[in-house]
Amino acid sequence: DPDLNLMYIAGKGDANIKFYELAGGSVFYLNQYSSGDAQRGIGMMPKRGLDSTINEVARAYKLNVGKKLVNVIPLKVPRQSKTFAEDLYPDTAGYTPALTADQFIAGENSAPAVLPFLELQAANSTSKGFSAS
Repeated sequence: DPDLNLMYIAGKGDANIKFYELAGGSVFYLNQYSSGDAQRGIGMMPKRGLDSTINEVARAYKLNVGKKLVNVIPLKVPRQSKTFAEDLYPDTAGYTPALTADQFIAGENSAPAVLPFLELQAANSTSKGFSAS
């Protein structure tokens, strides 16, 4: 997670997802999610799908082949306050591409276009959705 400088590690056949913080060129172990079922694969929900009302900073989808299902694993930060936690939701990559296809093919590079998390979440919740221009 480049916005929060967090790294999630999940291995095929492992039953754990470990969380690390990247800070000052160092890696710090934070915590881990453990289960009794080995995972075949992991997918992550894009930021626009997270629930900020429960301080969800990531959501993993764990492929469990043995049980033939996908487990939804919300990764939350415990907080006492019920108000929006700005420190957990900094500006993040938005819907607008930073480069056109031609620029990308030409080898150009650019940082993603960012927007405030609440704006991203609001655009996601509209019935009209968004349009790429």
